[in-house]
Amino acid sequence: MLIPPPPPGILDAVRYDPDTGVFSWVKPRGLACRKSTAGSVSPQGYLMLTYNHRHYGAHRVAWLIVTGEWPALIVDHINGPQRA
Repeated sequence: MLIPPPPPGILDAVRYDPDTGVFSWVKPRGLACRKSTAGSVSPQGYLMLTYNHRHYGAHRVAWLIVTGEWPALIVDHINGPQRA
């Protein structure tokens, strides 16, 4: 099953630090302040980012930011844990 990519604006809304794996908001969003940590943990243990009322796996958004391409299928966690 292909997962549709997020809107292009998400790349302007969040910053990703590949060394720490932390996402932060560029601008204030709702109750979130600028530069605050972005995302919340789903009941399944995945970090999720909510943008324009849609939820996206943070690992997918990280892949998009690092490679410039939305992952077509599964992105697995190389070290096993969902939240490292």
